[in-house]
Amino acid sequence: MIGFVAALVVASSLTAIPPPPRGHWIVDQTGTVTPAAFAEVDRIAGEVDASGAGQLGVLVVRTTSGAVPRAFATQVFNEWGVGHAGKNDGILLFVATDDRKAEIILGDGCGVTSAQTDVVMREQVVANMKRGDLPGALEQASRALAQLLRTANAPTADPLTPQDNVGLGPDRYDTAPVQDVVIEQTETRFREATAAVLRDVPSGGELAERATARPRDCASHRARLSKSERDR
Repeated sequence: MIGFVAALVVASSLTAIPPPPRGHWIVDQTGTVTPAAFAEVDRIAGEVDASGAGQLGVLVVRTTSGAVPRAFATQVFNEWGVGHAGKNDGILLFVATDDRKAEIILGDGCGVTSAQTDVVMREQVVANMKRGDLPGALEQASRALAQLLRTANAPTADPLTPQDNVGLGPDRYDTAPVQDVVIEQTETRFREATAAVLRDVPSGGELAERATARPRDCASHRARLSKSERDR
């Protein structure tokens, strides 16, 4: 019974996160994404959608409230319907700032591999979040993921007409659910390493404080990897 109640709580928390309004591609529930970064992510995602190469959605929350981040992000991906109808060519970039967790969820037909997104996670998401730069993480990761979609699908992409470029939403795109059940051992090890690094990332409250405070030298905020992490 407890497990059933917990499942209902998680499900209700997910359904409380609607997809972005039509023509937009990012939802920020933390208030820490700058207007400039918000607009840039929208621009990047809108262009890749219009090219027909795939769809990119971005969600930033403070916490998953105890839900497994991967399962939480996968459920949002499915509820939002990220990807074009019949193609399942979507990618969701998910960040939970207070939990210090991040995930990249891939549609089965997007043509991008987990090995490629592991690089994006390490070099764009984690590297910027360690510096407390959430906007930079979102912009750079969105740009990299959009390029991966173009590289994978541009040769066969069918550009959309302006009236088709209306945004995310399961009622419009009706994509097949992603079944993220089996995770390869190497991918699991990478997520564990990523989680260890993200524990040093500033929380959502700290990011909000930095957004309103006078710019300071970021050197003192840089997380230092332990010797064992450097030697991996």
